[in-house]
Amino acid sequence: MSVADCQKIELHLHLEGAAPAHFIRRLADEKNINLQGVFDPAGHYIFQNFVQFLRVYEAATTVLQSPEDFYRLTAEVLSQSAAQGVIYTEFFLSPEFCGGGDFAAWTDYLAAIEQAAVEAQAKTGIRSRGIVTCIRHFGPDLAQKAASCAAETAGDYIVGFGMAGDELQGKQGDYS
Repeated sequence: MSVADCQKIELHLHLEGAAPAHFIRRLADEKNINLQGVFDPAGHYIFQNFVQFLRVYEAATTVLQSPEDFYRLTAEVLSQSAAQGVIYTEFFLSPEFCGGGDFAAWTDYLAAIEQAAVEAQAKTGIRSRGIVTCIRHFGPDLAQKAASCAAETAGDYIVGFGMAGDELQGKQGDYS
């Protein structure tokens, strides 16, 4: 049996970070959004280091503007993952990217993500759960809002809270 034939789990997959370049390019084209500097001539994401990666990541996520966009993204990522033998995924989900940190918007985005997950499980058998994630370089105030979103939506789908982003920003105590 080869690795390709093994069942796999993803325990740390940032939903937006898993967005295939072709998906983001297609969505940008649909919305007439210029993503100059995000892709190389072959159509792949382009970055040289972690800080550049974060800039590209944040630029690419500008095309994800609605719950429907996140529904489509979730369906795309879970479909590709299932095709690669993944049976379980834990998505890192940021309320900042899903509704700008607004709790009411977050619940709409989360409902769309969950709906895509339910449909993917019925279609392919892949299961997923979410871990709400604050973005360290967005600062402690927004991290607090993300933590509140996590606490208020914890349950069957949301199973944890995490931190992402530029680890060189701020001090650990800023987020306690």
